[in-house]
Order: sequence, then C-alpha cells, then structure tokens
Amino acid sequence: MIYILVEGHGEVEAASKLVSKICFNLEYSKVHIAKAIRTANLHKPDSLIRSIKTFQYKPNVDGLLIIKDEDDKCPKVEAPKIATVLKGNPMPFPISYHLMYREFETLFCAYLNEFKGKTITHLITGEIKFKDDIVAPQNPEAKRDAKKLITESFQGGRVYKPTVDQLTLTQALDISVLRSLNLPCYGTLERCIIHLVENKGKFSVYPK
Repeated sequence: MIYILVEGHGEVEAASKLVSKICFNLEYSKVHIAKAIRTANLHKPDSLIRSIKTFQYKPNVDGLLIIKDEDDKCPKVEAPKIATVLKGNPMPFPISYHLMYREFETLFCAYLNEFKGKTITHLITGEIKFKDDIVAPQNPEAKRDAKKLITESFQGGRVYKPTVDQLTLTQALDISVLRSLNLPCYGTLERCIIHLVENKGKFSVYPK
C-alpha cells in the first residue's frame, strides 16, 4: 500500500485519485493506493518527521508519498533540503517528497486546452461547462493563483472551489495527455511514484 500525505482539504480525495490514475497508466496494476491523509506543516522538518514516524510500525506500508504546494520557492532547491532531513531518519519503506509548483491546480491550468468547450460530469453539482475560448498558459508554473484562472475558464459565473471541484477535474484528466504537456511538476510527481514502486521494501528517498 502506498500512503499519501497532503495539506489541503480538496487534495485528500484528489491526490489519491491522481496517483491511482498514474499507477494505472504506468501499468502498476498491483499497486494499491490509500486515501490521502491531511497533515499540517509538511514543510517543517520536525513536524514532517513526526508524521512519517506514525507509519513505521504499520504492516502494509510499501511507500510514502508527500505532496505539498510550493507557491513561491523553487522545488529544485527546496525539495532536496527536505530529502536530506528524511535521509537522516531511516524508515522501513521508501519515501518520495514532492512539491507541486505552484499549486495542485497547476495541473488543470496546463490541461485547459483539453477542457476547452467541454462539459464534464460533476460528482456533486451535476456538470462543469468550460468556455470555448480558453487557452492554457504557455508556462502554467510561471505565477500564482491557478484557482483564479480555473474560475475564469468556467461558464456561467461558476467559482472554482477545491473541496467541491478538485476531485472531479482530477478524474477528467487523461494521464497520457497530461504527460505529453511536459509540465515539470507533473514529471517530478511521476518519478516520485516510480521511485516508490521500484524501491518497495527498502528505505530510499526521492529526490536523491
């Protein structure tokens, strides 16, 4: 079982669904994904280590994936810092630490050309309709406020709400298409998952 730690309320369902979809796409059919657990302060080493230690005596932990938004700082700089701390606290399973630059919703911004003009079934409100003239930003990671851009892409004055819409939009993603967009934060997430699967049963940390 791969366990997931997240900070946002909407990501509890959405992150688990996203990781499951990626595993299916990668043909990891025997990998099971647990429902994500919301935990505060994933950027603080002491708090993070305390959270990780709660998994060390569970019998079915094949790996632990930590997913956190990184609004402003560079993930290439910040993630290795945390990885160094994790390496000093060995656990009986592999760990991947991923910073979503800048938000989980960055994935949706990158995917906007695929959403253009479409209506997708919503798990709670019935449906989401996207405008016909939306265009994905050239660099979805360039600036903050992905949630605002998603709101502006909806028809009918709808406002994007993570706890309501995040899971539905995640379910609508085609992983092969998402991969083809060459979004750096997605590519890193995929490598995080591959690391966990390939290092099952032994302690290893990504980024290395």
